[in-house]
Amino acid sequence: MAVTIAQTANPAGIAAVGFVVTYTGLAIGTVETGRIIALDVGSEPSGGPATINSATIDYGTGALAMTAGTANANQGNVCSRIFHLAAPSGTTATFAITFGTNAPGSVANHVAVYKVMGASETLSASGTDVSTDMDATDPLTTGAVTIPTNGGFLAIASG
Repeated sequence: MAVTIAQTANPAGIAAVGFVVTYTGLAIGTVETGRIIALDVGSEPSGGPATINSATIDYGTGALAMTAGTANANQGNVCSRIFHLAAPSGTTATFAITFGTNAPGSVANHVAVYKVMGASETLSASGTDVSTDMDATDPLTTGAVTIPTNGGFLAIASG
């Protein structure tokens, strides 16, 4: 089975309450056995970096901790992180993201939600790159990633 990745939600930013940003009622796609939900989180507050500590998902079964698939990548004030978790039921979910410092305002954080099918929850690779630009002299990514036949790849860039 080939891996499929489809974006299901891409809402506008919401201001933090304390150090938590909560997005409610976000689409997570149709119910399917083997469905994995991925959450890309980016932040850029003006008061300093808003490190992204953790995320939970509640798709009707109570809040569950999501697995961080990447290290907390930050370059200056810009931070990004990807989380994932199997979510076999529900079509909408509430996501709560906890920040470690400098809670972001509504225009300083953003999430995108993806439905992933045909993949394992065990990552075959994970990493970060803190490039300050995306031109050929300092590419966004370093090294190489080999995506197997019928595989998939998710990434996040914040700026």
